[in-house]
Amino acid sequence: MKIFKGNILIIDDGIGKEGDKINEVIKAFSIENYCITARSLLEIEKIDLTNIALIIVDWNFGETEFDMGVQFGSVKKETNQEAVLAFIKKVQDERFIPIFVFTNEKNTAQQSLEKANLLGDMSIIDIVDKTELLSTKAIEDKIEQLFADRKLVEFYIEWTANLSQSQNELFKELKGIGLNWIKTIYESFLQDQGENSNPNQSSREVQEFLNNVLVNKIEPFDFDFSTDVKESASKEQIRKIFGAMMTAKPIEKLMCGDVFKDENTGYYYINIRPQCDLERIDNPKLLLIKGKKYESKVNSCLEDSPIIWHKGAFIDYTNTCTVAFIDEKVVKFELNDMQFGEVETCDWLKNASKICRLLPPYITKVQKSFAQYNTRESLIRIPEQSVKIKELSCKAKSCGSQGCKNFKQD
Repeated sequence: MKIFKGNILIIDDGIGKEGDKINEVIKAFSIENYCITARSLLEIEKIDLTNIALIIVDWNFGETEFDMGVQFGSVKKETNQEAVLAFIKKVQDERFIPIFVFTNEKNTAQQSLEKANLLGDMSIIDIVDKTELLSTKAIEDKIEQLFADRKLVEFYIEWTANLSQSQNELFKELKGIGLNWIKTIYESFLQDQGENSNPNQSSREVQEFLNNVLVNKIEPFDFDFSTDVKESASKEQIRKIFGAMMTAKPIEKLMCGDVFKDENTGYYYINIRPQCDLERIDNPKLLLIKGKKYESKVNSCLEDSPIIWHKGAFIDYTNTCTVAFIDEKVVKFELNDMQFGEVETCDWLKNASKICRLLPPYITKVQKSFAQYNTRESLIRIPEQSVKIKELSCKAKSCGSQGCKNFKQD
């Protein structure tokens, strides 16, 4: 049986009843996993779902009510199914937890879940017919099948378990160092802010400090990413996930990498002034460079293009720096178009709002490009008559293109 490295929550009113299939399911899972069991939805109202790796829930509850006089097939049964739907929807809205619905009425459950928009390609909900689970081996095979095309779910369970273990090991180590060091670090961040210090901001700084320590402590683990899914992710999906990796939500404090956007003009402005300057100078000024969404086609060879695509990266000319993806767009910044000033007095920011913060090493790339452009040697122009220029036809073998227009090359 798959080890999920997390608690498995099983909710079924057949638990403990002789002959009910759910007891075999619990027995199979309990060999290598810890199961939390409940016989009704009311029993789990106060259960913290933070460390739950998987939920198994019955589709039909209320058999005890049926025994007390409510006839099978009555409105009471429909109400119980609505309660299960509400529970599943609430979990899906608030948590990333796969849910298996166990039932003898698979078609009915499927229709109800589809009507509630709880099934589909992006769903982590599955319906399991109890009649298919005739043995422990059948249960194991079914669980493996359900996860076969859901590598993200399986990886999430493995990763969160590894992260939780790393957090535990980190603080065990820090406890051996002492219990007062965190106050010293907090006060150090507070001093960096000077007279206008903000305790809330220093608290966030400590959290970011510990996040970096934790990242360095996380132990790598092996994972099999093989899957039968043949469809590739869409352009929009890829841009969203890379954007989430490259940027952070903006905060009130001025930060290196802050990105502002003017919705009226479509221009982006990025602050590239080093964080040490922003921290230790009263009323610091921003160093902003202007950018805009790159509208033209990106070429993979030296055609008439301000940027070139080469081996998974954008290669810029001297006066530009291209970043992908800010606001899920490819943004080209002009290194010769900049402003230096305070937020309140900067013309560019009058109608702009802060949308995100570009993180290292991506902001570092922009800073380096700007430094190289602004410290270039001042050389006189070379007369065109001194250079022999000829027309070439790009065969596109070295750059990966499938052919392009003629271009000029020295």
